[in-house]
Amino acid sequence: MIFFNVPSVGQLKPKTFFGENENHYGFIQSVVGEEYNAQSISQFCNDYYFKPKDVEYWGRIITLIRFAGLRKLNSSKIIMRIPLLDFIQKEYDKQNIGISNIWLNYFLCMWQHPHPSLEKKEDQRNFPIFKPYAMVLAILIELYKKDSSLSYLTNDEFYWLGYSYHKKLFGFNLNKAGNIADKILDLRNNDGWQELNNIPHYSVHLSYPKGFLNNSSILTTNSNSFKIPNGRKLFIGLLPGVDDIVNIVNQLINFSASHKFSFDANIKYTDIELEAKFSDYLHNYDLLDKWVKSTGIFDYTDITDAMIDIEPFDDSEYLYYKEFQAKKQLERLSILDREVKTRYRTEQKILRDFLFKADYGVCGICNKKYPAKFCACAHIKKRSKCTDEEKKDLNVVMPACYFGCDSLYEKGYIKIENGVVMDNHFGKTVTKQIEKYLNEIKGNQCKYFNDDSKKYFLFHNNNI
Repeated sequence: MIFFNVPSVGQLKPKTFFGENENHYGFIQSVVGEEYNAQSISQFCNDYYFKPKDVEYWGRIITLIRFAGLRKLNSSKIIMRIPLLDFIQKEYDKQNIGISNIWLNYFLCMWQHPHPSLEKKEDQRNFPIFKPYAMVLAILIELYKKDSSLSYLTNDEFYWLGYSYHKKLFGFNLNKAGNIADKILDLRNNDGWQELNNIPHYSVHLSYPKGFLNNSSILTTNSNSFKIPNGRKLFIGLLPGVDDIVNIVNQLINFSASHKFSFDANIKYTDIELEAKFSDYLHNYDLLDKWVKSTGIFDYTDITDAMIDIEPFDDSEYLYYKEFQAKKQLERLSILDREVKTRYRTEQKILRDFLFKADYGVCGICNKKYPAKFCACAHIKKRSKCTDEEKKDLNVVMPACYFGCDSLYEKGYIKIENGVVMDNHFGKTVTKQIEKYLNEIKGNQCKYFNDDSKKYFLFHNNNI
């Protein structure tokens, strides 16, 4: 049983979506603008996460990605950017983790069952929309009113909630939170829900919704403040010592209950338009801003100002997408030389994929078109002389063909001044064939010479 569609494939934490290793939204950024194809994205996914080729890692994380609305496709199945998450990822990369915590607190309020893009069963898709976080809060606050030390749920109590909901044993709505709290107290007085003993490995399933709920700034998994019967394990409880906890909880409940994503249950969960609409609903900046200001948990009300620097983009600009992908991948590289089975220059593949946007390339020196496999991703400034930041600059490389230009440039037989290819073979060993080749390319315009790359050409010229 997956409780209220929380995926059992990874913990829902800031680092899962935006962090250094898992970084699932970072992966989505790296394929923005690509046509969605399960096979090709699966291969790229393995490269991105450094997984063996025989591991179907994309198949493992797609449920989590769809749960969080990260995969947004347009009508042509092109993978789209999500501006709000771009902003959060950018802040996370700058070590501002707070905004991702705000987002997950907000996401808890938006969490609903049935989930339009995950719930497959027809009978479940037709369920009235239920807000699990709001219900948990409503039950906990009812228990709190009786005694703050009772404001918790044990593992078996939460499992019983999920079981009762899916089996439709009684109506689940916020008005019945008091009745449900009374039933939970009865369970405690009668040694818990006995049927739990017949369910093998139930605790494995509980760890995922527990981890998700533990993102809440007013919930805790620390059992020290609660009167928990012997032999029972805490699932989640109200964080003790929070000022005005009743009012805060009521604000969260009201917000959560008043925002639901309604959808036609007859539309398949795989429908890309439905998935895109849910993503837009989930990652609506105005709604997040309203949540921050109305719930009062965070003193963070200047999200609008912080988002001003999110660059505009035209969905139709393929070249922009390719540059966006490459920049986002390069920005996030923390280890440029990394041991896998052999030494693997992590930024090199990204730079090459950016330069060769198709199966061919145009040499930056002779300006001739060749299949990509006959062109080098040539460093304008020798890579070994580059700083880490320079290694991650898209302007530090250009295509150079293997038919002479790559070697001639690297060995200093040519240089590029003000965008023009110049002969520089004087004092070097040459043959008639080399002289002939140099005469053919000198005077050519190099389209990779620009205001951002000229410093790298100048370094090359001064060091050959």
